Amino acid sequence: MGKMSVKLNDDEIYSKAPLTSLDKSRHIGVEEAYDLVGSQKDRNLPLSSLKRAVDEGKIHIYHFNGISYLDRLDIGRIYHKSRKKIEGLSIDRYFSIEGENPFEAAGPYQNVSLSISGEGIDIFRMDDACFPTSWDNQNCNKIVAQKYFFKPYKEVWKQALRAKIGKDHEFSPVHLIGRVTNFIISEGDKLGYFRTQRDKEIFADELRSLQINRRFAFNSPVQFNAGIFHEYGVSGSEGVHYFRDPKTGIVSKVEEGEYIHPQSHACFIKGPQDNLESILAHVIDEGAVFSSGSGIGQDIGVLRGEGEPLSGGGKASGAISFLGIYDDAAGTIKSGGKSRRAARMTIMNYQHPDIMAFIRSKVKEDHKALVLMRAGYGGGMDGEAVRTVTMQNTNISVRVDDEFFEKVRNGGKVKLKRVIDGIVVDEIDAKRMLQEIAYGSWRVGDPAVQYDSKIHEMHTCKNSGRQRASNPCSEYLWLDNTSCNLGSHNLLSYSDSEGNFNFESFTQAVRLTQIAQDILNDASSYPVRDIANISPEFRTTGIGYCNLGALLMRKGLAYDSEEGRTFTSAVTALLTKNIY
Repeated sequence: MGKMSVKLNDDEIYSKAPLTSLDKSRHIGVEEAYDLVGSQKDRNLPLSSLKRAVDEGKIHIYHFNGISYLDRLDIGRIYHKSRKKIEGLSIDRYFSIEGENPFEAAGPYQNVSLSISGEGIDIFRMDDACFPTSWDNQNCNKIVAQKYFFKPYKEVWKQALRAKIGKDHEFSPVHLIGRVTNFIISEGDKLGYFRTQRDKEIFADELRSLQINRRFAFNSPVQFNAGIFHEYGVSGSEGVHYFRDPKTGIVSKVEEGEYIHPQSHACFIKGPQDNLESILAHVIDEGAVFSSGSGIGQDIGVLRGEGEPLSGGGKASGAISFLGIYDDAAGTIKSGGKSRRAARMTIMNYQHPDIMAFIRSKVKEDHKALVLMRAGYGGGMDGEAVRTVTMQNTNISVRVDDEFFEKVRNGGKVKLKRVIDGIVVDEIDAKRMLQEIAYGSWRVGDPAVQYDSKIHEMHTCKNSGRQRASNPCSEYLWLDNTSCNLGSHNLLSYSDSEGNFNFESFTQAVRLTQIAQDILNDASSYPVRDIANISPEFRTTGIGYCNLGALLMRKGLAYDSEEGRTFTSAVTALLTKNIY
């Protein structure tokens, strides 16, 4: 691989976090970088700026095997220009009514007793919950109360809640939505998002109205963490959190408590680099992500295959061996300290030398669990049989491209190549590989496939590197060391009983919630320092929708029909257009 040589300069300003190994996605040869910038023929990207940064030592130069490289993200920072400070946003009232409290408008409210049982015992119980009568699905209410209501365990924290809401725990969505909204409004005000005090107040009412009327919901980490310090003065326990000052860009560890700068993002992409220190440190990174209620995806194919040579002599144990470590570690940490499992996604390119072991890995482990259950060990998701085997906390996917499918059609073979130098070490029939992928997907749900060619055809920042992984559910595909905060719109709430969809109200809601999520990018902390450095620079957000199937049924459209797909395309296009 070669030894990295990096000269640090007191006045360097573009390189935030030096990479410790050659990263084929982010590193680009110096001369290739010059050619890339020059080929853009863009007056806003003068090649002289890059060359000057190199000459003045303001950007790291990496050396691997006699070749000099730059980091693509560092190059982007050279050309980034802060936008001129605007006076803030003007917000029009649409969903709320002047002078009316959105929470009271959603009433009346009723007291309900909620409980969740398992194996004959109460897992959760709340006898003093208070919900709007319009929230008529008690199963949903149970989940909200169990997962999202803040129920502190320290007496001093309980006293803080009693002073604010009269009880030592949150017991109504009014408290949950109130603290989340107040936090976003306060942080947005600090960041200059609102033109006037009135615009801020209108935005707060609009956001409260969207949530209490179940038109929109933020992702789980926002509900877990946002506003607890702002609302109740509870700083929380010490965790692994890093905050990037939006004014200076400086990243520092949050020492005071986890709720000072809450972790608000649900989806993370970060993988280890091909060196032992990075491989082991990644266990810590994943644990920090899970502890705040989030999931992570990685490309484990960057690690050498089994038997590849190591720089210090000997042979590599292979990517699959470390996958087992990550999966087992995830099984010990429940997301956000709640009762659901940690969520992982692991991806490997179809040309990796360990690919067949990867494809078969989860099928083999699930078969072991079946054998154990037949032998009398406890079944179920948390039974002893499943807990005994590995790969139960990880989704796995194979990255394939158009060339792969061409080989499948033509009876071709896939060349398996060493990670370290690209030497071909084996060949396998492409059709056979696809059949084994399909068998695993049918038998146990894994592996799935990700379509690499299409992913990069739609990549909007190609010059910043390849998209190598996704979050566990695969709705977030982006660069390594980034994250995304999600939000979901309830499509049924924008339609009448006949399925007539109100595109205007949907458009207004999308715009409002995008503002809120953009605020969260700057107001939040991140569980990994590298992600805190990079993710706010790209400002990724993910706004989606739920209840599409129910809406199509209201409209009398078949889910698998041209009409259904056309309507879905229109709604999705409208959503995408209005996120800016």
